Amino acid sequence: MRAPAGLLATLAAAIMLGGCASISTPGPPSPTHAVTGNPSVGVTAKSVVIGGTGRPTPSSTRDQVSSWWYGGGQGQANWISSDLGNIDGFVKPTVAGSDCTSLSTDVSRAQSYAPIPDAQAQHHWSAALDKYRQAATDCKAGVATTNATLMIKANAEILAGTSELNAATARIVRLINGG
Repeated sequence: MRAPAGLLATLAAAIMLGGCASISTPGPPSPTHAVTGNPSVGVTAKSVVIGGTGRPTPSSTRDQVSSWWYGGGQGQANWISSDLGNIDGFVKPTVAGSDCTSLSTDVSRAQSYAPIPDAQAQHHWSAALDKYRQAATDCKAGVATTNATLMIKANAEILAGTSELNAATARIVRLINGG
């Protein structure tokens, strides 16, 4: 059964606005030291691993995670968070559809990015991206067909993904802060 378009838009807006209001991606603090000169001075082949950015990174988990985060991981999370904040546009289905497409694109980019060099953080990150991928799919389909059930499902997936993203970023913050 299809809901009237006005009712559908109102219901979806209320659900999405309520769900997105609490989205946050706490970021680790800025690095405590500036890299000057040649960052690989004093680094030996035994003490580095090549990270997803192609730059040598020190071999400690703390340093590897910090390099992942500041080398592009934080940007991946920020793009997705921005998309999620924009998806409150279900009041205007054409806007919501493009926001859902942006989320899908940014999730694909994040899934192609290097994994987090910590199993626990990577587990949460991967789970968040999986939930957001499904949310984007359901969001696009819900907007295209004015299907309230798909839009409600997308909202639940966004909330589940946000819980996983918060767990991943909390772990990243702990690791970078030496915890």
